[in-house]
Amino acid sequence: MSSLHASNTLHILKVKYLEKLSAVKTFMKDHNLSAEIQARVINEKNISFKENEGVHTPGGQRLMYDMPIALQEDVAYFETKELFQKVPLFKDCDEAFLRRLALKTHDYIYSPGDKIITQGDKSREMYLIQKGRCEASM
Repeated sequence: MSSLHASNTLHILKVKYLEKLSAVKTFMKDHNLSAEIQARVINEKNISFKENEGVHTPGGQRLMYDMPIALQEDVAYFETKELFQKVPLFKDCDEAFLRRLALKTHDYIYSPGDKIITQGDKSREMYLIQKGRCEASM
């Protein structure tokens, strides 16, 4: 009975892995990541699955966050490089700084009329508009 249970568990873990891999591939395709980065990500996911026998590893809450930090950085920088190049504040920053900064970025989608920040709020965030526009009012 325990052999059957172990086999079922491994099957379930493989199905979950394949679902995650499919989501990662979709993410990479949707974000037009280079073929080289895509191949590295898929290779890392395959190695990780084989080494961990499908067991969930810490830090895997988001699609890319259970990968080695250097690969996370490559993916994040590929995603943000074009946006950073459009921001005058980042014009003279070195690539190493921008690569680290890219790891800290988050995408948010706001609907028309959403309040993003209110004057006087204390915040440690910086917002960059990648697509669309916003209105500032006082």
